[in-house]
Amino acid sequence: MSKLLKSKFLLGVMVVAIMVVGFAAVSVNSASADCTITTTLRAGSVGAEVSCLQTIIGATADGKFGPMTKAAVMAWQAGHGLVADGVVGAMSRAALMGAPTGNFPAGCTSASGFSATTGVACNTGTSAGLPAGCSSTAGYSPLTGTKCDSSTGSSSDGSLEGGAGSITLTAKSTYSNEEVVAGDEDVAVLGFEVEADDESDVEITSAKVEFFNSNTASSRRLEDYADSVSIFMGGEKVGEADADDFSETSNYYSKTIALDGAVIDAGETEVFYVAVTASSNLDSGDIDTDVWGADLISVRFEDADGVTTTEAGSAASADEAGAFERDFDFDDLATSGDLELKLTAASANPDAANVEVDTTATTDVTMLEFTLKAEGSDMTVDAIEMTGTVVGVDDTWADMVSSLSLEMEGDEVDSISAYADAVDDLTGDLHFTNLDLLIDEGDTVNFKVVAKIRAIAAEAGDDTFEQGDTFVVSFPTADLEDADTDVEDANGDAVGAADLTGSAIGEIQTFFSSGVIVDMGTVTYETVTDGADTTQVTYNIPLTVTAFGDTRYLGLSADKEAAVASISASQAFSYAFQDTAAPSTDLMAGTSSSTFTCSADIEATTAYRLDEGDAVTCTLQVILTVPENLATSMRVHVEGVQTYLAAALADGVDELIQSLTPVEDFQTGYKFITS
Repeated sequence: MSKLLKSKFLLGVMVVAIMVVGFAAVSVNSASADCTITTTLRAGSVGAEVSCLQTIIGATADGKFGPMTKAAVMAWQAGHGLVADGVVGAMSRAALMGAPTGNFPAGCTSASGFSATTGVACNTGTSAGLPAGCSSTAGYSPLTGTKCDSSTGSSSDGSLEGGAGSITLTAKSTYSNEEVVAGDEDVAVLGFEVEADDESDVEITSAKVEFFNSNTASSRRLEDYADSVSIFMGGEKVGEADADDFSETSNYYSKTIALDGAVIDAGETEVFYVAVTASSNLDSGDIDTDVWGADLISVRFEDADGVTTTEAGSAASADEAGAFERDFDFDDLATSGDLELKLTAASANPDAANVEVDTTATTDVTMLEFTLKAEGSDMTVDAIEMTGTVVGVDDTWADMVSSLSLEMEGDEVDSISAYADAVDDLTGDLHFTNLDLLIDEGDTVNFKVVAKIRAIAAEAGDDTFEQGDTFVVSFPTADLEDADTDVEDANGDAVGAADLTGSAIGEIQTFFSSGVIVDMGTVTYETVTDGADTTQVTYNIPLTVTAFGDTRYLGLSADKEAAVASISASQAFSYAFQDTAAPSTDLMAGTSSSTFTCSADIEATTAYRLDEGDAVTCTLQVILTVPENLATSMRVHVEGVQTYLAAALADGVDELIQSLTPVEDFQTGYKFITS
């Protein structure tokens, strides 16, 4: 395009924008009664709420928030006493939908006269500097949700519940060495979890992030690579900042990004992602050598008491990566080696579990769910290799598994009945061949591996496949890159191992014909203090126990024969303590005690009766008075459950001990104890 034409084009855009701005400023005052706006709208937003906004401000109602709509919004905001940033947030929404704006009391739209709803003078709020809807500095505005004392970082609706709260930050390994291609939007490069404690809801009000290019041969300016940086909570964008707004110190670029609507309920955990939108024009000389790192420096949050606290992530450092730091790099389509078949465990991939199987017929059990995404080209998957391992079978895996099928999007594409290249009788390669499965470029396809599990021996000690035997199927990176996994691009050329990435690791499935399923509920805590010291912690752990396959009995008395008035917790649930220093190590030394009660009937004063299919609520109470490691935070890990059949009530033999998995579902929160 010539400079003359370009100048004319830009001039035309400016004239049209001015016309729209002028129209919006003089002709629009109130919302349409036929539509509402409930979410934050900004450039790039689309949909019915954008059309509603455009109708209100007089822009063309095409449902797309483009430059013209942004210009009209900014003019409308300026005309209504709002910050003219082109973003329709809580204050703009309130004004658009008919609520008054400015610092006036509820029921007032100016400083003159008296409120139609409260009768107070309309100049009260103005002189006091109170937000719209507030008549004092206490609480939150019913119109806008802002705090009436005008402090920042509050919850959007003032609805945080609880009291003083804290959070725990944990780095996630989900994203590492990600590639951000020119023009890509919101590519996640770093992930972290935020866990609110049990005492209070919290609102994450901001996050400070940092970027650094360690390669001095390329440009180290963030704005030369990225247009913007966003933060997501789950799948929702809660904050965004332009790359050129980041501050630079010694080639480190940092920014505290304000977040909106990032509320975490007490005791809950949310996953956050830092995402980058790349510039559409990247310098080839820069992207050949760049090595970027993204880091989380700190998170700022507010609890229900209104106290704002900063929780450190990584300490900013010019010579070493922080704990949350993840590497990534920028690339363009021409040189990125775009070809990639990306393997990921699906969200529905089964957790480790105790699985009910039949004693007379086969049972279908899902062992693994994963996705394959083709990037850079259509791809054809001709063969896949995985690994299977059984534990406990006396002979071979075939004594447990009748067949194993591979499904793509719900349709079976292959089935096998034997290991290939078996390591031994129990572990070997699983080869699915002659697949000819097409995955279009950019598509993500869902796969499932289903095992047809043979009939299990009804009694422990019988030959071959019996109670408590396990099976696991995994698709590790080594199998994906193996020569027995065959993938071709659109030209029929083999996709190399370097372009086959990711893994999908299965969890152990343990098989029983009769047993119990256990779910842990929300734990409550009691403490005993001596001055500033906590000398005793009680963990009240709710456990829902459901019997399958038969009626089972829980809590057999300690001597197995005599009828007793109370039931021993040690004969029902096994548990251990874990501290923050070694969270995966079980500790039992120290002084503790435990009891439990259930909502079921007691059979002959000996054990709780669990009828098949009935969910019985039990409470395991563990009291810790002297931990193995003094002055530390301890949690309880409920490891397993022990039940009996009716025939065992007389002598206590043939007990069934089941491990409780996944482990993280059976861990309480940490509580500090000093002695």
